[in-house]
Amino acid sequence: MPVSGYDAPQLFNLDDDPEERHDRAAVPANREQQEALLALATADWDGTAILTTLERRRQGRPLPSPAAGVGMPRASEFWVAPAGCNVFPEDPPEAWEEGLRRPPRAIK
Repeated sequence: MPVSGYDAPQLFNLDDDPEERHDRAAVPANREQQEALLALATADWDGTAILTTLERRRQGRPLPSPAAGVGMPRASEFWVAPAGCNVFPEDPPEAWEEGLRRPPRAIK
């Protein structure tokens, strides 16, 4: 499986080799760790979905969104804070009515 332009996944010990100069993937003692990391990295990988996405992009077609078919919530499902909420007692009453707040004061 080609990975980022390489023929095989790479494995580095970042504690001993932070510049990633010595690939440890071919060391037999690291095989089990490499297989576990590869399984973790590809656990939710769906090759068909990736190829479909790439083809749609190539054709300039829009990608389906996660919310496709869900639509926008109805206006009745939006919560609007009543007047006077989210205000501070030191704000003037007109700010309470308009939902506005003064810029923060400097701390003394």
